[in-house]
Amino acid sequence: MIKPLRDFSLIKPDTVSDTTKGGIVITAELEQPQTGTVVASGPSAPVKDGARVYFSKYGPEEVKYDGEDYLMVSRDQIMAIL
Repeated sequence: MIKPLRDFSLIKPDTVSDTTKGGIVITAELEQPQTGTVVASGPSAPVKDGARVYFSKYGPEEVKYDGEDYLMVSRDQIMAIL
């Protein structure tokens, strides 16, 4: 597994459904979610592993590891713990 350095956190973003609750399929490109679960944290990160967080829409780095999509987020980009 990836171990973030300094104040970075590795986040598994929440999935976004392309179908509404009423069953309508959205054909437009979906926006990236702004919430997710912290998978791993660096030693100076403000959150612990397993925390659900709200983070900045622009700025996280996309990371692919073992066929999974993650985001690398710095402490300045994490806005709230849910």
